[in-house]
Amino acid sequence: MIESEIETRLGYTFHARSHVRLALLVRTEGGEQQLEREALEIVSENGDHIFGHWFTDGIGNRSVRFSAPPGKLAVAYRATVQSEPQTVGSPKEWQVNELPNPLLQWISPSRYCESDLLGPIAMKMFGNTTPGIPRVQAILGWVKNNIEYCVGSTNANTRASDVLQLRQGVCRDFAHLCVAFCRALNLPTRFVSGYTYFDTPPQDFHAVFEVWLGRWIRFDPTGMAPVERLVCTGVGEDAKNVAFMTCWGPMQMDYMRLDITQTDLRTGDRLVGDNSTQIMGSELGPEMSREKVPSLRL
Repeated sequence: MIESEIETRLGYTFHARSHVRLALLVRTEGGEQQLEREALEIVSENGDHIFGHWFTDGIGNRSVRFSAPPGKLAVAYRATVQSEPQTVGSPKEWQVNELPNPLLQWISPSRYCESDLLGPIAMKMFGNTTPGIPRVQAILGWVKNNIEYCVGSTNANTRASDVLQLRQGVCRDFAHLCVAFCRALNLPTRFVSGYTYFDTPPQDFHAVFEVWLGRWIRFDPTGMAPVERLVCTGVGEDAKNVAFMTCWGPMQMDYMRLDITQTDLRTGDRLVGDNSTQIMGSELGPEMSREKVPSLRL
């Protein structure tokens, strides 16, 4: 069992009153991870605390909605989670006519995973591979060998078909391409987002995917971290369902900081994040410097 201690700090500047959805909360549905405790604090530049509406969507992802006033705003989220390594069992690839009704949505194309467009390519490359885990591993191997991990090579509008042409991307793009290939082969597949500890800093949000083979089995196409380290925040058709922040209004991100410590409770081995801060957009102003980001006590 792995215990993860997570602290996320985000800073934004809103140029007008905006509506915000935060989807950075630890997912509690599914039973693969146990949320021990959590705390969320949202503070405006005037020091006012903002309280939002907590809800769970139809897929089981937890979010908070709130109205952000103009000006700078800080978000701090902290959680302690225990998770068990996934059990693969006896995986089996199911025919479409065997799939339970709720799984049919996970073999359909979506905005960023155009499995219909990539279907002929997927069938040509992977249609004759051994069904089940070997087929998924063939997709993973091809992506690993043909797609370069390159920060800044893609953007929020990049789709799986774009990644296939560019041959570059980040974790989100790797996952989108694998999801599209798997769905093109009628494998129910979900995009997964979450927190994990990276051996190479900086710490960041991460994207992987999972395939239904009698149960959901998770895979990381980047190979950047073992999948058992991932603390899931959301699953969806693609990144549109699980973005850690969605804003209806003009804004910019000022900074993002993730501190992640993970402990293997069986061995006592401890992995401590580098506590690095990423500056995005303009430099931080003195009124919302790192020292004034809320410090949560659980």
